Amino acid sequence: MRESYDVGLIIPLREEFDAARGILEFGSPIQEHGFFLHPFSVPGSSLRGVATVLFGMGQAKSAVAATRLLASVDLRLLALVGIAGSLSPGLILGDVVIASSVDEYMHGAKASPELAGEGVEFEAGGIAWQASPAIVSHASNFRYLPDEGSGFATWREQARQRRGLALAAGVPELASDSPDYHVGAIATGDIVSAAASFARWLRHHNRFRVAIEMEAGGAAHAVYQDGRTDLIVVRGISDFADERKTELDGTSASGASTGAWRRYATENAVALLSALIASPSFPWPRARQGASSPEASSSSSTVTLQGWAYGNSQVNQAARDLHVYGGGLPDD
Repeated sequence: MRESYDVGLIIPLREEFDAARGILEFGSPIQEHGFFLHPFSVPGSSLRGVATVLFGMGQAKSAVAATRLLASVDLRLLALVGIAGSLSPGLILGDVVIASSVDEYMHGAKASPELAGEGVEFEAGGIAWQASPAIVSHASNFRYLPDEGSGFATWREQARQRRGLALAAGVPELASDSPDYHVGAIATGDIVSAAASFARWLRHHNRFRVAIEMEAGGAAHAVYQDGRTDLIVVRGISDFADERKTELDGTSASGASTGAWRRYATENAVALLSALIASPSFPWPRARQGASSPEASSSSSTVTLQGWAYGNSQVNQAARDLHVYGGGLPDD
């Protein structure tokens, strides 16, 4: 009989795992055919989870890990946490973004000769997965729920305390004393964005994209194929997806040689995920017996499967009312 857990957690990097270990209560690892699982509990609740660490980046790694995790244990929810780069002026260092949709922006993209003939241009493709409406609604309203020691106000105050004086003095104009969270569309792909021009390109093709990361598409695809649970993606902002990334990644504080903003952002994301799922009103998915494969035609931009929507991100005029993308923080 397979072990059952409330939540399965995918963590991309070792540094993110180390940060998560300061928030969640981890037990001894479980090894199964070379596959390591890390059981944990959520402080202040009866929730039990199990984490898998990619020790790397990218869509393929997360898809394989998520598929294997879903095949190994019974889960009520799959979650992905870690860091992300901000694409929106409304998201600053230490803030957290919860995905209303996951947009795999390079899927099906086409490289064409530049008009001047000296380079290439990318014609955007893309696949988008839309999160469970119930989870999006819960996340959007979480800040207004009663705070009995584990709500929004508590999360915000604990994040403020975690930041510390050394980190606060680093780049005060790029961070707030009290971080916030936002619900919006996340761009996902196998590209590390450290150029403002690339960030602008991403926003040009979908102005609702508020952050960029590298693993959510793989996890979303695994959940879409499995059809038995939902996915929540929670990412902390550690840079701005532009030329400042290297400098910000190298920031040191609180005894850490480098990566202080990355650790702080991860801690905020993990703590917010814990608070969200520990809330009495969290919409846990019902048990499911699997799902049949949907059929899609070229005239349909989205099909829905167990709370996740899948479709071509280049929405044609006939299907614009399908709301492929979730809300965000558009500039205009």
